[in-house]
Amino acid sequence: MSASRRSDDATEPDRGVDRGVLAVLSTADWNRPLWTNKQHLTVELSRQLETIFYVESLGLRRPRINMNDLSRVLGRLRSSFLRDGPRSESHRPENVTLVHPLTVPYHRPGTMAASYNRLIVRQALRPWIKERRHPRWLWAFSPITYGLDQIADKCIYHSVDLLHEFPGIDSQAILSAERRLAARGVQAVASSPAVATHLQSIGFDHVRIWGNVAHSQDIARLSSGVLREEGGIIFAGNLSEAKVNVELLYKVASSLPRATLHIAGPIAEGGGTVDSFANLLSRRNVEYHGVLRQEQLATLMGRCTVGLIPYQINAYTIGVHPMKVFEYLAAGLAVVSTDLPALRHEDHVQIATTQEQFIQRVRASLGLPGPQVVGSRREFANAHSWEKRGTDALALLLE
Repeated sequence: MSASRRSDDATEPDRGVDRGVLAVLSTADWNRPLWTNKQHLTVELSRQLETIFYVESLGLRRPRINMNDLSRVLGRLRSSFLRDGPRSESHRPENVTLVHPLTVPYHRPGTMAASYNRLIVRQALRPWIKERRHPRWLWAFSPITYGLDQIADKCIYHSVDLLHEFPGIDSQAILSAERRLAARGVQAVASSPAVATHLQSIGFDHVRIWGNVAHSQDIARLSSGVLREEGGIIFAGNLSEAKVNVELLYKVASSLPRATLHIAGPIAEGGGTVDSFANLLSRRNVEYHGVLRQEQLATLMGRCTVGLIPYQINAYTIGVHPMKVFEYLAAGLAVVSTDLPALRHEDHVQIATTQEQFIQRVRASLGLPGPQVVGSRREFANAHSWEKRGTDALALLLE
């Protein structure tokens, strides 16, 4: 989903409690069009902590020569020299400081690039490193920490993907870094059973499994009262070749010509090209809405009856637990997914093992759901909220 929580929505942190100063080592820039768990968790923790440093992506994926990656490189240069850049204030709580290390996208240990990156990262986080009054906490979404875990009084490694399997990422560097954290006894959190199994296989003990969650109550409220249209289908997310099965989406649209397939989100944000989605987006019964604010997206989902998770099944996605599951359910939608291992036993999710079965299940879900069905879906989604996740994350830091 798009960036959704504004600073004026956040409650004042409890400054009477002696808590740590947190550094969040992210794999996503704050101002990405589609927010992920890194930004959402940071906002929730900002309600409880006085000071958070959000370290933007160190550039784990090597950039390609295309407009998306060029834009990201230019944006990083602008942020590094002009502090927070032009859009960062719109959704950043006042007690969250953005940190923009101008690193080189090469992280193999023992190289000159890694030595340079280590210096740059530590300089960028100098206020956190020099903190003496409060404990220094590190919440690392990337295992490549350049020794920040050794400086931290407590470190949590939160693995939300099989990062070493993502196209364009140096798997050797990722696996080496994960083994080092495991050997140091760092506490690990995994987004799915497949990710947990991977972490345990390289030495992490007592891995907690935290599936992705959503702003369920907000979405339920914003989508309530919206006139639902029979035959409305939606996919909300990043149109990335590494994740999305564009052929499957095209077959859904062509097999159900009287239905309308709504698509919302950035195109090729995590790599790939726009061209691969051109045929899909040109179909008459496909409407592309671009990147929407939470209010807009919740309203659009409220108009539909089916939410799609049309992911590729590959070495990377077998570890994915999509956040959009609970977004769809909070809006009262039926959910149809390809055979992602993390969703096989998830309530209210219909799994399809073939393209034909996927289309059949979408077709069978096009009718308007009754109020009891919608209520059941929303009740289930409400049990998987960012508010609860923020509380759990703080408790883990305080253990």
